[in-house]
Amino acid sequence: MLALYISEALNCSNSRVFSAENPSPVPMSELVVNDLLDTQLFLVDGQGGYSALSGADGVTVKVGIGNLTSAEPVWMSQVWNQNEDNNGWGGVVSLQDSDVIALLAGRSSATLSFRVKIVDANNHEQTFALLPFKLWGIGISTDAVPDIPEDSMDGEFSIPNAADTVTVTGLNLTAVPRRVFPVVRKPVGGYNLFPTVVQDSITTDGFQVQLSGQTDSNQYKLEYLLIF
Repeated sequence: MLALYISEALNCSNSRVFSAENPSPVPMSELVVNDLLDTQLFLVDGQGGYSALSGADGVTVKVGIGNLTSAEPVWMSQVWNQNEDNNGWGGVVSLQDSDVIALLAGRSSATLSFRVKIVDANNHEQTFALLPFKLWGIGISTDAVPDIPEDSMDGEFSIPNAADTVTVTGLNLTAVPRRVFPVVRKPVGGYNLFPTVVQDSITTDGFQVQLSGQTDSNQYKLEYLLIF
């Protein structure tokens, strides 16, 4: 579940959320292509309460993802509904749209903007959020992925619980790989963890990667592709 609290206050330090005074800004979560995220969206007034617009009758939400420019983003078609308390909206952020995937332009990741517009009963639109975030496309199968070359090798390695570093050993390779492409396969409901290869760790015996966070179970797998 992704929960977004967007303040009407121009300065975040003048806001109060979850009864916390003078909160500091929190970066937008990193997201992964093909995810479907159940999301709750709230507008807060900067004084510890909800905005009069948040979940109000006749007020609708538009959510889009785009480049860090003034260009029109990809607006999502999912419907956002008032929650039971009528103080916000619930919906799904879908990262399966081909137009969203196209924003990566063949890259493994890209910094994009998450945009939220509020449309009032008179059909007046107001931008409430333009949040930079990182979208990852590592390990995603799309038409843009090239054929795997013949001089390559793939494999899988089990990641233990509470690990933020993975060392793959015992490969007994005949040559040192020129490239290592790792990806983490998570269990249902698991964290989105992103691997980064440690410089100078690649040998004929294996390699080491650091994860963007710590695993919460032993059900995670590191899948990798080695190019020679």
